[in-house]
Amino acid sequence: MTTDIGKILAYEVKKEIADRYFGFRKFIEQDKENLETQVKLTALTIEQKICNDLVRIYIMLQDEDLIRNFFELTGLNEEIYYDSYAIQSPTIRKRVFTEVKTTGLTRSGRFKNLLLNCYDNLVRHVDEYRESIASLLVEHETIVEAINLFYRKTDITQIMGFLRSLDAGYNPGSGLQNATTGLVDPGHFEEKMKVRPPGPIEHNFSNIQPIPALSLIKKELKKLAEQAYKRSTLLPNEY
Repeated sequence: MTTDIGKILAYEVKKEIADRYFGFRKFIEQDKENLETQVKLTALTIEQKICNDLVRIYIMLQDEDLIRNFFELTGLNEEIYYDSYAIQSPTIRKRVFTEVKTTGLTRSGRFKNLLLNCYDNLVRHVDEYRESIASLLVEHETIVEAINLFYRKTDITQIMGFLRSLDAGYNPGSGLQNATTGLVDPGHFEEKMKVRPPGPIEHNFSNIQPIPALSLIKKELKKLAEQAYKRSTLLPNEY
């Protein structure tokens, strides 16, 4: 009878430890998966919006000296999404200006307003992009800290040793105990059982610095638009 009670108590201890460990592991793995999904979503959606905004502006400015002036005015990296082929490609031009709305009484006025609107969208998307990245970095740090805190309070080596020291009788439902049974190299298993922190996420994103609000450089952008309109021979039909 005493032996049976001892086995029951041993089982309850093992089950509680296993439930706690695997519950935490499942929780963290779900958080890691959600983080990975959000990283991909941010890189594929918001960054694509920024790319489209910039390609539209490059196409409208067209000449390299005007584009360089744009870089100097905004502080943008001169290589960000710039491709001379995109400026000349009718297919790309048609795609990026599909469903773009223009306003203004004259063709030159519509051209100027469209450039200003493209830049205003760019500012908004850059801010959204940077805010999303900052939020994801906080989420990444939170997951890493949760794992560190768990292991500061939980010694996996001691847990494994304790489980192996308990009665090895029938123990239904305790995945942790069953997994340790008959191991040739318990240390290797303990290493595999560790919850790994998510890898760095910074490399998934382009380094896009904040740019001035439209209101701060509107006058200069209008001048660029006027110069570009006078020079351009490849204006989209929408203008």
